[in-house]
Amino acid sequence: MASNAPGGTSATDAVTVRQWFVRIGVTALVLGVIVGFSIALSQYVPWEAAALTSVIVGLLGVGIPIYYRLDGVSLPESAPNERTQEPLSRVLSVLANERRRRALSVLETADGGDLSMDRLAGRIAAAENDTPVTDLADEDRRRVYVSLYQTHVPRLEQMGAVAFDDGRGTIRLTERGRALVDQMELLGEQLRERLALESADELNRLFHTLRNTRRRYTLHYLRNAGDGAVDLETLADQVAAWEQDCEPEDLTKSQRKRVYVGLFETHLNVLAEAGLVEWNPEAGEVCLTDTGEAASTHLSLVEAREDFPLDDVQWARRR
Repeated sequence: MASNAPGGTSATDAVTVRQWFVRIGVTALVLGVIVGFSIALSQYVPWEAAALTSVIVGLLGVGIPIYYRLDGVSLPESAPNERTQEPLSRVLSVLANERRRRALSVLETADGGDLSMDRLAGRIAAAENDTPVTDLADEDRRRVYVSLYQTHVPRLEQMGAVAFDDGRGTIRLTERGRALVDQMELLGEQLRERLALESADELNRLFHTLRNTRRRYTLHYLRNAGDGAVDLETLADQVAAWEQDCEPEDLTKSQRKRVYVGLFETHLNVLAEAGLVEWNPEAGEVCLTDTGEAASTHLSLVEAREDFPLDDVQWARRR
Protein backbone atom coordinates (compact mmCIF):
# COMPACT_ATOMS: atom_id res chain seq x y z
CA MET A 1 0.00 0.00 0.00
CA ALA A 2 1.36 3.41 -0.91
CA SER A 3 2.19 5.81 1.85
CA ASN A 4 1.18 9.24 2.90
CA ALA A 5 3.77 10.78 5.17
CA PRO A 6 2.65 13.01 8.04
CA GLY A 7 3.64 16.60 7.34
CA GLY A 8 5.10 18.46 4.36
CA THR A 9 3.94 18.11 0.75
CA SER A 10 3.78 14.32 1.00
CA ALA A 11 1.52 14.63 4.03
CA THR A 12 -1.36 16.17 2.06
CA ASP A 13 -4.33 14.13 3.10
CA ALA A 14 -6.09 11.88 0.63
CA VAL A 15 -9.19 14.03 0.39
CA THR A 16 -7.23 17.11 -0.66
CA VAL A 17 -5.14 15.13 -3.15
CA ARG A 18 -8.22 13.57 -4.69
CA GLN A 19 -9.81 17.02 -5.00
CA TRP A 20 -6.82 18.30 -6.98
CA PHE A 21 -6.82 15.09 -9.00
CA VAL A 22 -10.44 15.69 -10.03
CA ARG A 23 -9.92 19.40 -10.66
CA ILE A 24 -6.94 18.86 -12.96
CA GLY A 25 -8.65 16.06 -14.84
CA VAL A 26 -11.92 17.92 -15.30
CA THR A 27 -10.14 21.11 -16.36
CA ALA A 28 -8.11 19.21 -18.95
CA LEU A 29 -11.22 17.47 -20.22
CA VAL A 30 -13.08 20.75 -20.60
CA LEU A 31 -10.14 22.25 -22.47
CA GLY A 32 -10.06 19.17 -24.66
CA VAL A 33 -13.74 19.57 -25.51
CA ILE A 34 -13.19 23.22 -26.37
CA VAL A 35 -10.25 22.39 -28.61
CA GLY A 36 -12.13 19.54 -30.23
CA PHE A 37 -15.17 21.59 -31.06
CA SER A 38 -13.00 24.44 -32.26
CA ILE A 39 -11.35 22.08 -34.69
CA ALA A 40 -14.71 20.70 -35.77
CA LEU A 41 -16.15 24.15 -36.33
CA SER A 42 -13.13 25.08 -38.37
CA GLN A 43 -13.86 22.09 -40.58
CA TYR A 44 -10.23 20.99 -40.60
CA VAL A 45 -11.11 17.45 -39.49
CA PRO A 46 -14.31 15.45 -39.16
CA TRP A 47 -16.35 15.88 -35.98
CA GLU A 48 -15.51 12.33 -34.84
CA ALA A 49 -11.82 13.08 -34.97
CA ALA A 50 -12.35 16.28 -33.00
CA ALA A 51 -14.28 14.37 -30.33
CA LEU A 52 -11.51 11.77 -30.13
CA THR A 53 -8.99 14.57 -29.71
CA SER A 54 -10.92 15.99 -26.76
CA VAL A 55 -11.07 12.57 -25.11
CA ILE A 56 -7.32 12.07 -25.55
CA VAL A 57 -6.57 15.48 -24.06
CA GLY A 58 -8.87 14.70 -21.12
CA LEU A 59 -7.17 11.35 -20.51
CA LEU A 60 -3.81 13.08 -20.55
CA GLY A 61 -5.13 15.44 -17.91
CA VAL A 62 -5.93 12.43 -15.74
CA GLY A 63 -2.71 10.60 -16.56
CA ILE A 64 -0.32 13.44 -15.77
CA PRO A 65 -1.26 13.58 -12.04
CA ILE A 66 -0.85 9.81 -11.88
CA TYR A 67 2.59 10.05 -13.44
CA TYR A 68 3.68 12.64 -10.90
CA ARG A 69 2.15 10.58 -8.08
CA LEU A 70 -0.48 13.15 -7.21
CA ASP A 71 -3.27 10.61 -7.40
CA GLY A 72 -5.28 9.70 -4.30
CA VAL A 73 -6.40 6.26 -5.40
CA SER A 74 -3.57 4.36 -3.76
CA LEU A 75 -3.32 6.58 -0.70
CA PRO A 76 -4.67 5.46 2.68
CA GLU A 77 -7.80 7.19 3.93
CA SER A 78 -5.78 9.29 6.33
CA ALA A 79 -2.34 9.70 7.82
CA PRO A 80 -1.36 10.41 11.42
CA ASN A 81 -1.50 14.07 12.37
CA GLU A 82 2.18 14.83 12.93
CA ARG A 83 1.43 18.17 14.61
CA THR A 84 -0.22 16.39 17.54
CA GLN A 85 2.18 13.47 18.03
CA GLU A 86 4.80 15.00 20.34
CA PRO A 87 2.33 16.93 22.53
CA LEU A 88 -0.02 13.96 22.64
CA SER A 89 2.86 11.77 23.83
CA ARG A 90 3.58 14.21 26.65
CA VAL A 91 -0.05 14.54 27.68
CA LEU A 92 -0.45 10.76 27.79
CA SER A 93 2.80 10.44 29.73
CA VAL A 94 1.69 12.97 32.34
CA LEU A 95 -1.79 11.47 32.66
CA ALA A 96 -0.41 7.92 32.95
CA ASN A 97 -0.28 8.30 36.74
CA GLU A 98 -3.43 8.21 38.84
CA ARG A 99 -1.97 10.44 41.56
CA ARG A 100 -1.28 13.20 39.04
CA ARG A 101 -4.82 12.85 37.69
CA ARG A 102 -6.19 13.14 41.22
CA ALA A 103 -4.05 16.24 41.86
CA LEU A 104 -5.47 17.94 38.78
CA SER A 105 -9.04 17.06 39.80
CA VAL A 106 -8.54 18.37 43.35
CA LEU A 107 -6.93 21.60 42.14
CA GLU A 108 -9.79 22.16 39.70
CA THR A 109 -12.22 22.31 42.64
CA ALA A 110 -10.21 25.20 44.11
CA ASP A 111 -11.54 27.42 41.26
CA GLY A 112 -8.15 28.93 40.46
CA GLY A 113 -7.29 29.70 44.07
CA ASP A 114 -4.19 28.61 45.95
CA LEU A 115 -4.22 25.33 47.82
CA SER A 116 -1.66 24.31 50.40
CA MET A 117 0.44 21.29 49.54
CA ASP A 118 -0.52 19.71 52.85
CA ARG A 119 -4.22 20.04 52.07
CA LEU A 120 -3.72 18.71 48.54
CA ALA A 121 -1.80 15.71 49.87
CA GLY A 122 -4.49 15.06 52.47
CA ARG A 123 -7.33 15.03 49.95
CA ILE A 124 -5.43 12.75 47.58
CA ALA A 125 -4.45 10.37 50.39
CA ALA A 126 -8.04 10.28 51.60
CA ALA A 127 -9.26 9.33 48.13
CA GLU A 128 -6.58 6.67 47.71
CA ASN A 129 -7.33 5.10 51.11
CA ASP A 130 -11.10 5.59 50.87
CA THR A 131 -11.23 7.31 54.24
CA PRO A 132 -12.14 10.80 55.52
CA VAL A 133 -9.29 13.30 55.72
CA THR A 134 -9.75 13.55 59.49
CA ASP A 135 -9.12 9.81 59.88
CA LEU A 136 -5.95 9.67 57.79
CA ALA A 137 -2.82 8.18 59.29
CA ASP A 138 0.13 10.57 59.36
CA GLU A 139 2.22 8.09 57.40
CA ASP A 140 -0.31 7.95 54.55
CA ARG A 141 -0.45 11.74 54.32
CA ARG A 142 3.33 12.07 54.48
CA ARG A 143 3.91 9.47 51.77
CA VAL A 144 1.63 11.29 49.33
CA TYR A 145 3.11 14.68 50.27
CA VAL A 146 6.68 13.51 49.54
CA SER A 147 5.75 11.99 46.18
CA LEU A 148 3.89 15.16 45.17
CA TYR A 149 6.76 17.41 46.19
CA GLN A 150 9.55 15.35 44.66
CA THR A 151 7.91 13.92 41.53
CA HIS A 152 4.42 14.87 40.49
CA VAL A 153 4.25 18.62 41.12
CA PRO A 154 7.58 19.27 39.30
CA ARG A 155 6.26 17.23 36.37
CA LEU A 156 3.02 19.23 36.23
CA GLU A 157 4.89 22.50 36.73
CA GLN A 158 7.28 21.67 33.89
CA MET A 159 4.42 21.46 31.41
CA GLY A 160 2.84 24.65 32.74
CA ALA A 161 -0.21 22.97 34.31
CA VAL A 162 0.37 24.30 37.85
CA ALA A 163 2.04 27.23 39.56
CA PHE A 164 3.92 26.17 42.71
CA ASP A 165 5.15 28.60 45.38
CA ASP A 166 7.80 26.67 47.27
CA GLY A 167 8.25 29.43 49.86
CA ARG A 168 4.58 29.50 50.83
CA GLY A 169 3.97 25.83 50.15
CA THR A 170 0.97 26.56 47.91
CA ILE A 171 -0.09 25.41 44.48
CA ARG A 172 -2.76 26.44 42.00
CA LEU A 173 -4.05 25.32 38.62
CA THR A 174 -3.11 27.43 35.58
CA GLU A 175 -5.04 27.94 32.35
CA ARG A 176 -2.94 25.19 30.81
CA GLY A 177 -3.86 23.01 33.78
CA ARG A 178 -7.57 23.58 33.21
CA ALA A 179 -7.09 22.62 29.57
CA LEU A 180 -5.28 19.50 30.75
CA VAL A 181 -8.27 18.63 32.94
CA ASP A 182 -10.48 18.81 29.84
CA GLN A 183 -8.00 16.60 27.98
CA MET A 184 -8.07 14.20 30.91
CA GLU A 185 -11.81 13.83 30.42
CA LEU A 186 -11.39 13.12 26.70
CA LEU A 187 -8.42 10.81 27.05
CA GLY A 188 -9.28 9.31 30.41
CA GLU A 189 -12.89 8.88 31.33
CA GLN A 190 -14.23 8.61 27.80
CA LEU A 191 -11.50 6.17 26.75
CA ARG A 192 -12.02 4.11 29.90
CA GLU A 193 -15.72 3.90 29.16
CA ARG A 194 -15.16 3.11 25.50
CA LEU A 195 -12.77 0.25 26.28
CA ALA A 196 -14.67 -0.92 29.38
CA LEU A 197 -11.59 -0.57 31.60
CA GLU A 198 -12.37 -1.62 35.15
CA SER A 199 -9.59 0.05 37.14
CA ALA A 200 -7.30 3.06 37.24
CA ASP A 201 -4.30 0.73 36.88
CA GLU A 202 -5.64 -0.47 33.52
CA LEU A 203 -5.92 3.13 32.36
CA ASN A 204 -2.38 3.83 33.60
CA ARG A 205 -1.02 0.89 31.60
CA LEU A 206 -2.96 1.95 28.51
CA PHE A 207 -1.57 5.50 28.69
CA HIS A 208 1.95 4.13 29.17
CA THR A 209 1.47 2.01 26.06
CA LEU A 210 -0.03 4.74 23.90
CA ARG A 211 2.39 7.50 24.88
CA ASN A 212 4.93 6.13 22.38
CA THR A 213 4.50 7.68 18.93
CA ARG A 214 5.72 4.61 17.05
CA ARG A 215 3.07 2.46 18.73
CA ARG A 216 0.34 4.95 17.83
CA TYR A 217 1.58 4.99 14.23
CA THR A 218 1.37 1.19 14.25
CA LEU A 219 -2.24 1.23 15.46
CA HIS A 220 -3.13 3.92 12.94
CA TYR A 221 -1.67 1.93 10.05
CA LEU A 222 -3.36 -1.30 11.09
CA ARG A 223 -6.71 0.47 11.49
CA ASN A 224 -6.53 1.78 7.92
CA ALA A 225 -5.09 -1.40 6.40
CA GLY A 226 -8.39 -3.28 6.44
CA ASP A 227 -9.16 -6.75 7.78
CA GLY A 228 -6.56 -9.45 8.11
CA ALA A 229 -2.94 -9.67 9.22
CA VAL A 230 -0.26 -7.28 7.98
CA ASP A 231 3.30 -8.26 7.16
CA LEU A 232 5.80 -6.76 9.60
CA GLU A 233 8.11 -5.57 6.83
CA THR A 234 5.31 -3.61 5.17
CA LEU A 235 4.26 -2.13 8.51
CA ALA A 236 7.83 -1.16 9.43
CA ASP A 237 8.38 0.53 6.06
CA GLN A 238 5.29 2.69 6.46
CA VAL A 239 5.99 3.63 10.08
CA ALA A 240 9.57 4.52 9.17
CA ALA A 241 8.32 6.62 6.25
CA TRP A 242 6.02 8.58 8.56
CA GLU A 243 8.84 9.12 11.03
CA GLN A 244 11.21 10.30 8.27
CA ASP A 245 8.54 12.31 6.41
CA CYS A 246 9.12 10.53 3.12
CA GLU A 247 7.82 7.72 0.90
CA PRO A 248 8.73 4.10 1.83
CA GLU A 249 10.77 3.67 -1.34
CA ASP A 250 12.93 6.65 -0.32
CA LEU A 251 13.99 5.10 3.00
CA THR A 252 17.57 4.02 3.59
CA LYS A 253 18.36 0.49 4.66
CA SER A 254 19.34 1.62 8.17
CA GLN A 255 16.08 3.56 8.60
CA ARG A 256 14.05 0.50 7.64
CA LYS A 257 16.08 -1.81 9.87
CA ARG A 258 15.90 0.47 12.92
CA VAL A 259 12.10 0.59 12.88
CA TYR A 260 11.78 -3.11 11.98
CA VAL A 261 13.94 -4.19 14.91
CA GLY A 262 12.22 -1.81 17.31
CA LEU A 263 8.79 -3.12 16.37
CA PHE A 264 9.88 -6.76 16.47
CA GLU A 265 11.78 -6.66 19.75
CA THR A 266 9.75 -4.13 21.76
CA HIS A 267 6.70 -2.30 20.50
CA LEU A 268 4.60 -5.12 19.08
CA ASN A 269 5.15 -7.12 22.26
CA VAL A 270 4.00 -4.16 24.37
CA LEU A 271 0.92 -3.65 22.19
CA ALA A 272 0.13 -7.37 22.34
CA GLU A 273 0.43 -7.44 26.13
CA ALA A 274 -2.00 -4.52 26.28
CA GLY A 275 -4.48 -6.45 24.13
CA LEU A 276 -4.32 -3.91 21.30
CA VAL A 277 -2.86 -6.22 18.63
CA GLU A 278 -2.38 -9.90 17.90
CA TRP A 279 1.27 -10.48 17.12
CA ASN A 280 2.75 -13.63 15.58
CA PRO A 281 6.56 -13.25 15.62
CA GLU A 282 7.12 -16.62 13.93
CA ALA A 283 5.02 -15.64 10.91
CA GLY A 284 6.03 -11.97 11.12
CA GLU A 285 2.38 -10.88 10.98
CA VAL A 286 0.28 -8.56 13.13
CA CYS A 287 -3.37 -7.56 13.18
CA LEU A 288 -5.49 -5.15 15.18
CA THR A 289 -7.84 -6.34 17.91
CA ASP A 290 -11.25 -4.81 18.57
CA THR A 291 -9.76 -3.05 21.60
CA GLY A 292 -6.90 -1.68 19.51
CA GLU A 293 -9.28 -0.41 16.86
CA ALA A 294 -11.43 1.34 19.47
CA ALA A 295 -8.38 2.95 21.11
CA SER A 296 -6.91 4.12 17.78
CA THR A 297 -10.25 5.48 16.61
CA HIS A 298 -10.71 7.42 19.85
CA LEU A 299 -7.22 8.94 19.60
CA SER A 300 -7.87 10.00 16.00
CA LEU A 301 -11.09 11.72 17.04
CA VAL A 302 -9.30 13.51 19.87
CA GLU A 303 -6.50 14.68 17.55
CA ALA A 304 -9.05 16.02 15.07
CA ARG A 305 -10.77 18.25 17.64
CA GLU A 306 -10.05 21.91 17.03
CA ASP A 307 -10.69 22.70 20.70
CA PHE A 308 -8.07 20.22 21.92
CA PRO A 309 -5.25 22.70 22.72
CA LEU A 310 -2.10 20.65 22.27
CA ASP A 311 0.23 23.32 20.92
CA ASP A 312 -0.37 26.23 23.28
CA VAL A 313 2.82 25.73 25.32
CA GLN A 314 6.46 25.64 24.31
CA TRP A 315 7.02 21.88 24.45
CA ALA A 316 4.01 21.29 22.21
CA ARG A 317 5.19 23.43 19.33
CA ARG A 318 6.44 21.49 16.36
CA ARG A 319 10.22 21.32 16.12
